[in-house]
Amino acid sequence: MSPNALDNNNMNDPLHPRAIWIAVDEEEIIEIKRIKMDHDKAAAVAFFREVLLPRVKESLSALHQLVGANTHE
Repeated sequence: MSPNALDNNNMNDPLHPRAIWIAVDEEEIIEIKRIKMDHDKAAAVAFFREVLLPRVKESLSALHQLVGANTHE
């Protein structure tokens, strides 16, 4: 990680986004609400690792490919 990756002034760096959007379907929203209502920490960790983390990685990979493709033109 670069020294500036966590710098608050680094918000416009496309290689280190501060936020990304990911899509979740209806069943996943219901599961998130159930986890929250039940305070189910184990289910929350599992949901994060099995559902959210792969999507975030995929999103970041696509972003890096897009940024890389645009910088090589």
